[in-house]
Amino acid sequence: MSSPLSLDESKLFAHLNAEQMQRILGCAQPPVREYQAGEIIAYQNEPLDQLIVILSGQLDLFKEDYSGNRSLVGQLGPNDVYGQTVIFNDNPINPLIVQTAAVSNLMFLPQTLFYRKCSNACQAHQLVIKNMLSLLAQQATLLERKIDYLTAGSLRSKISRYLLEEYHKNGCPQHPFPIPLNREALAEYLGVQRPSLSRELIRLKEAGYIDYHRSTFRILDVKALEAFAREG
Repeated sequence: MSSPLSLDESKLFAHLNAEQMQRILGCAQPPVREYQAGEIIAYQNEPLDQLIVILSGQLDLFKEDYSGNRSLVGQLGPNDVYGQTVIFNDNPINPLIVQTAAVSNLMFLPQTLFYRKCSNACQAHQLVIKNMLSLLAQQATLLERKIDYLTAGSLRSKISRYLLEEYHKNGCPQHPFPIPLNREALAEYLGVQRPSLSRELIRLKEAGYIDYHRSTFRILDVKALEAFAREG
């Protein structure tokens, strides 16, 4: 079986050659489907027994409370996967709403692929399972970061922690760097109101700590933001 889109950079299939990848996909026979923006792929509190591999597009992850209010938990793009912390659970109930943010092509891998080895692709299977363990570790790290933002004592601290993470993720650039979230999405991600977020960003800019235009930022005083980030 061959996918209509490349899996060469997929984290799940890292270190597999073309022949090994074909064997794995031939064994699993995963369906690939295209979705329009705004479609819900998986509902909160419903069973999930397939790993979702993003071939193209973007997925938004939301948490909905008992009143029906949603908060953005994260976003996933090409070569990311969703469901690794769910499908291996004894009670595989999806904790989030998974919704497309753009036209997206998704591959669905059955959980059984990771439980049993196919007789003609043993080495490839071992590599995929090893990659899955790495993805589980990365997911745990992302959840820790989310908790870090939510437990920050002030809005300035939340913003500073987020911008510093993106700053380091982009290699500590001297020039402006993009962040993947717009204002509304960033407010949801940090668990704050958008007007409050906008006011605090303006204060940081006027004080000379940062500069920005839309979703492109530049940190002008790294030490100051590091100090704000340490605030409890």
